[in-house]
Amino acid sequence: MTLDIYFEYEAETQRWIADLAGIPATAPIHVYGPTPELAASHAKQAALQALVWALETGEIKDLDAVIFTIHSPKPAVA
Repeated sequence: MTLDIYFEYEAETQRWIADLAGIPATAPIHVYGPTPELAASHAKQAALQALVWALETGEIKDLDAVIFTIHSPKPAVA
């Protein structure tokens, strides 16, 4: 099993979302921070904590790989 954790930055709300849809009992994690970089770091930590919980509780089994996909908005073209 490969778990793809998808991160997306919402410019209008200035938050990062970590989507852990591959872990059935885990909802997307919405994280704020004073800078996008710090918020992204917090989102990654929360995602890793959720992953550890899912492995410990047997929510997911036979994990071969974890892929972090980060999507951030491109600057507007003038």
